[in-house]
Amino acid sequence: PRIEIDLDKISYNASLLKKWYGKKGIEVTGVIKGVAGSVPVAKALYLSGINNLADSKIANIRKMKEAHIPATYILLRSPALSEVVDTVSYADISMNTELEIIRALDQEAKRQRKVHSIIIMVEMGDLREGILPKDLPAFLHAVLNLKGVRVVGIGTNFACYGGIIPTPKKMQEFSELVKSMVDKF
Repeated sequence: PRIEIDLDKISYNASLLKKWYGKKGIEVTGVIKGVAGSVPVAKALYLSGINNLADSKIANIRKMKEAHIPATYILLRSPALSEVVDTVSYADISMNTELEIIRALDQEAKRQRKVHSIIIMVEMGDLREGILPKDLPAFLHAVLNLKGVRVVGIGTNFACYGGIIPTPKKMQEFSELVKSMVDKF
C-alpha cells in the first residue's frame, strides 16, 4: 500500500477551515503527526494560513523548524524528562500533566533564556492523561509561580482512550472548570 498526498487539496481544505473557523474567532492548528512531520505538508498548511503546527514527536517538530517554517510548534503530549532540552529548543508549546516535568521545563527555559508555553491537561473521564479537576487549583498555583514557563491554556481529551464522548454536559463541565480557574488565578 501507499499513500498519495495531494498538496493542492490540503492547501484548499486548510484555507477553507481557516476561513470558516476564523469567522468564529477559532484558531486552527494543523496536526501533522499522521504524515510523520512531512515538511511539504507542513509548508502547505502554513502557506494556507495555518500558523500552528502540532506533532507528538519532537524529531518531527525539529525537522519542520529546521526547514524554516515559521509556525508556532506544539508538542501534543507531555515530554519525557529526557526530552526537556529538545522540547524547550524546538516546541513553542507543550501539553503537560506532571509538576516534575514542568519544573524541569522551567529550569531549562531559563537556561536557554526563553519562556516555554504550556497547556495543562485535565482528566475529564477519558482515562488518558491529566490532572484531576479537584487537584487543578493547587497544581496551577504551583506552576504559576515559575518564571520559565507560562500557562497558555487548559486542555482535555475526549473520545481518545476511554471513549468518553464530548457531550454538551461534559463540555459545559470542562468550560466551567476553566472559567473557575481563570477567575481564581
